[in-house]
Amino acid sequence: MWKLPINFITLHYAYILTLGILAFIVIYPYGNIRAIDAYYFGASASTSSGLNPIDLKALKTYQQVWLYFTPILANLGFVNIIVVVVRLRWFNKKLKGISAAYRKPTASRNCINPEIKDLTHVSETSDVEGGHIDASISEQELQVSGKHEKNGPLSQDELGGVEYRALRILLKIVAGYFFGLHLFGAICLIPWIHLAPSRYREYLASQGQNPTWWAMYSSQTMISNLGLTLTPDGMISFRDATWPMLVMCFLGFAGNTFYPVFLRLVIWLMWKVTPASSSTSESLRFLLDRPRRCYTLLFPSTVTWVLAAILVFLNFIDTLVIVVLDLDNPEVNVLPLGPRILAALFQSVCTRHTGTAAFNLANLNPATQLSLVVMMYISVYPIAVSIRMSESYEDRSVARYATERSLDDNTDGKTYLINIMRIQLSFDLWFIFLGVFCICCAESKRVMSHEDWAFSVFAILFEVVSAYCNVGISLGYPTNLAALSGQFTVFSKLVICAMMVRGRHRGLPHGLDRTINLPNDPVIQDEQDKYRDSDTEHTLAH
Repeated sequence: MWKLPINFITLHYAYILTLGILAFIVIYPYGNIRAIDAYYFGASASTSSGLNPIDLKALKTYQQVWLYFTPILANLGFVNIIVVVVRLRWFNKKLKGISAAYRKPTASRNCINPEIKDLTHVSETSDVEGGHIDASISEQELQVSGKHEKNGPLSQDELGGVEYRALRILLKIVAGYFFGLHLFGAICLIPWIHLAPSRYREYLASQGQNPTWWAMYSSQTMISNLGLTLTPDGMISFRDATWPMLVMCFLGFAGNTFYPVFLRLVIWLMWKVTPASSSTSESLRFLLDRPRRCYTLLFPSTVTWVLAAILVFLNFIDTLVIVVLDLDNPEVNVLPLGPRILAALFQSVCTRHTGTAAFNLANLNPATQLSLVVMMYISVYPIAVSIRMSESYEDRSVARYATERSLDDNTDGKTYLINIMRIQLSFDLWFIFLGVFCICCAESKRVMSHEDWAFSVFAILFEVVSAYCNVGISLGYPTNLAALSGQFTVFSKLVICAMMVRGRHRGLPHGLDRTINLPNDPVIQDEQDKYRDSDTEHTLAH
């Protein structure tokens, strides 16, 4: 009988679906929106997609507040914090058993319980000739008398080794980074909106929005890559304001697109200013040398530099396309050159993940619209490929995704990369095609109508790709201050919700990623056995 595998990906599906259902339960009872739209909002917020079936400002404050916190809880940064906490809890549980073994009399240790014997596979890294060699606490070490008996039981930090200490420091870093970024965004935008020219506050007042709440929500929507805004035109009314454009571009980069780059930069800077002789410096160095042992979104130096270069290139191309192809377009050239370039950069950031708009996308050059579709689709590739390639090069024995079992370990780097992209394409394209096909069938009368020009196959494709890639930009509808999908039938909206949930799991690891397996999983035990063998050989050689 088939049983659902319990691994990271299935737990993540359950987590995202639960957040979406909870949002529906909270939003719907007030009775100001339809049930399908309430769930649509829940799915959109829990997947950080940002498509809205109705204008967000039409919701009550408590509903907006719930849609403020849901994307934070669903954010990949927050999810990875939970993963680090789980790994630390495992370490604490196992280390307590090892510490108890030290406190037993020597005779008792000679007859050590088999269960405690299994607890001795906690990895440790020692610094040898400037490098790192993995070791482990073995049964023989537990039975050594003298030093340990004289000085008492070792602390958990000593027993856990550098990897345990690195995880503890990493938890503080990623939690501080994640929540500190939200605080930074609010600090930057709240004073600005209160000191900015009065026309911005007057616009917010005309939409019934409090300036402080707008600033807090806008910073969150960029960090969480949500895309929902409290103003019906997104950021169009603020696109000529330099400060919020710069701040929100940075928040969009730091919250998702450049998250691995900025996180490694923070750890590197901390390592540089920490005394070299301290255990903190050793732990930070471990995070820099072996990042994928501890965190899914932390990569080795070379991979991080390549990722940064690719992201800079893609954002440059996207900005250039918007500026060049719409030189004579009133939608774009109404802005002076400087604000126009900044607004185009902001739009490129939003196209890759965030989903807010600085232009009315329906009025842009058709070639620009097509480039937006391509950029939305490939938005996940740089980080997803970095995850797989970094795990592949660092610990090939545990670099296995569900879609990669057919890959040949002996292939070179170029072939391996091509195979990853080929498999990723096959994973995505059929689902996008199926979604577009189902919606075209359900909305066929409106698509075929010459009067309803906003309903076209391309507009539906744009909406599906935006939903599947969790971006949130839309070509919209002339009489509706929301996404085009707000005009869809119930069936089509459910299809869009399915796209959001499925797309949220693009590129996520399954059960065999070093950073999301608990260290007592079989593949990890095998790996640690190899480290122990190599450490023994190294010791005998000296």
